[in-house]
Amino acid sequence: MNKFEKQLEKWNGGVLRGAQAKLAKILKVSTATVALWTTGKRHPSKGYAQQMAALFGLDLYGVTRLFEDSSRVAYPLAAENPPHHCLRESETPYTARPVLSAQSNSAALPLLAQLPPDGAPIFEDSDVLEWWTLPRLRTRGAQFMLQLSPCLIAAVKPTTEWAPGQEQLIRTPLGLLAARVFRQDGQIWLDIEGQKRPADPLEQAKGVIVFKVLLGEY
Repeated sequence: MNKFEKQLEKWNGGVLRGAQAKLAKILKVSTATVALWTTGKRHPSKGYAQQMAALFGLDLYGVTRLFEDSSRVAYPLAAENPPHHCLRESETPYTARPVLSAQSNSAALPLLAQLPPDGAPIFEDSDVLEWWTLPRLRTRGAQFMLQLSPCLIAAVKPTTEWAPGQEQLIRTPLGLLAARVFRQDGQIWLDIEGQKRPADPLEQAKGVIVFKVLLGEY
């Protein structure tokens, strides 16, 4: 039993059974998300860590220690002059991410609540749902992740250029979609699950999809 499980057991009146589901309901996340926090495969964002601190009667540092063994999560003080895109002025100057050395074979990617403005990797701390730690070779330049459907998450390398031969994240008047891009007769075409059509002038490339994850696989 790891530190997080022990805290869940204590918080749930000495009974671990049902504690993950109870926490998930309060935080309004899936039980699968709490299970992944427990195993260290994903890391809670600062917002969720703060909520857990209030529930467990701990401070923020105390919550980070619950994940030390498996995820090395920390919420260090930011620089005196943090970039404007990292935090809102009213927020406490903390940024939530796994602590990874520059030489680490792992990379931390934020799972965002929405596509950043213009598709660029510029976002605020409140936009991060949670951090994923992945093998660096797998990320291949991806800078954030988005949930495209209830069961599908995509890692995105931002670009506003069309990239024929690759699967891309595309903004349409109706929302976001993932499509394989190719060029035909001088035009950009999209292959969406086997259905091929020319790209609409209002559709814009927002990134290359480096890889996709079906929830339940990771």
